[in-house]
Amino acid sequence: MNLKKIIIEKPWGFEYAVFKNKFNKFVGILHINKGEETSFHCHMKKKTTLFILKGKVEITTNKGKKILNEKDGNIIFKPQEFHSTKAITNAIIMEMETSGNRDDLIRIKDKYGRENEPYGKEMISIDDIIENDLKKKEKAYNNRRCCTP
Repeated sequence: MNLKKIIIEKPWGFEYAVFKNKFNKFVGILHINKGEETSFHCHMKKKTTLFILKGKVEITTNKGKKILNEKDGNIIFKPQEFHSTKAITNAIIMEMETSGNRDDLIRIKDKYGRENEPYGKEMISIDDIIENDLKKKEKAYNNRRCCTP
């Protein structure tokens, strides 16, 4: 699967992969809508680093809560450290992981009811998005053309 052409819709926004190498390092971009949040989850084997690129978020861990924005650098979660991210404003976050295994995920709390669901249930190919967009534009163009006096 070409990860660079996949957008994963989430109830909190969407994410997509930008890099994965043969050493299983993974980089993704998360778009979290204002007021939405990721599940309270952990990864058994991988370390995760989040860089807030735009916006303001509240990070919750086993140890408490912390507000971060693009000026604050990054936050690192060790394996088995539970965490969630809530967008105070619309947020764009770069996520770096020490493993590309997207199934290394345990959710214990999720306001969208996904506690027992696997990662990335809703995947959409970017090619499909482009194709659907082109079809909509073509239909709008044809509707305008046929109905213009």
